[in-house]
Amino acid sequence: MALLSSLYFLTYFVVFVSMGFFASVFIVPLLTVSFVFASCVVIFGFLSDITFKFAQVIYFKTDHRLKSTLGKMGDHTTKADSRRPQVMKNYSSARLKSAHSFSQPSTATSAIARPLEVRPDQACG
Repeated sequence: MALLSSLYFLTYFVVFVSMGFFASVFIVPLLTVSFVFASCVVIFGFLSDITFKFAQVIYFKTDHRLKSTLGKMGDHTTKADSRRPQVMKNYSSARLKSAHSFSQPSTATSAIARPLEVRPDQACG
């Protein structure tokens, strides 16, 4: 009886150890690959955060510089605005020279608003 139970124990022990060995043949490489990928995720996450913060600093500096430059340009433009000639104050220069008479006033804006068929610049003849 002791011989039969020792034989069963030895058989089950060999099956258990062999199954554990074959399982570890598949599990250990997969765990190693998983560890490598997890390490890469952490490393690239760190690098991504560093590069994002670097780009954000560059963006904020550039944004501040552009706002400052635009503010200076705006200040320069408002100071020089009194010397600048007023464009389109006199609409007589913008009137179309035409022999046709229209019911609407013949300013450049109203000529643009009219359909193409009745514009003097598109008229044939």
